[in-house]
Amino acid sequence: MKNPSEVVTGVVVLGLCAIGAVGTASLPSPIRAETVGPASLPAASLAVVSFCALLLIVFGLRNEPVGSVRGNRKAIAKSLVFFVLYGIYLVILCHLGPMLYYIDGFPFQHSFGFAVTNAVFLYVAFLCLGRKDKRELLLISIGFTALLVLVFSLFFKVLLP
Repeated sequence: MKNPSEVVTGVVVLGLCAIGAVGTASLPSPIRAETVGPASLPAASLAVVSFCALLLIVFGLRNEPVGSVRGNRKAIAKSLVFFVLYGIYLVILCHLGPMLYYIDGFPFQHSFGFAVTNAVFLYVAFLCLGRKDKRELLLISIGFTALLVLVFSLFFKVLLP
């Protein structure tokens, strides 16, 4: 192994793709009239990212590193925290949406689980990546999540979990 950091990064990304594949497998299949369904875009994205992770592993096994092999410990720690956070986000997202959907009388059954989970994930992820202005983070995380919910519900007519 000539470049262990690239190999480890590729393996971690493949692990995240596996987590994403489990979540994608739970999405409904397309109906007869549709050629693509709700799982088509996530599956295609996971395939591309998995391919890139495999390339990273192969190049890490074959090529010498360009810079220092040791790397920046703080950056590595942030990356690991981010990967763990992303895994937790996916697990909570897959369970919170369906759980809220089956609560009788809950006023925000559709897209509420996604909105809460995504806004919290973005806020914490930006904090982990070094952003400092909490007001800016709150505006970005809530605004971007609201934009996603509006685009998917009004334009695509897709209910988010």
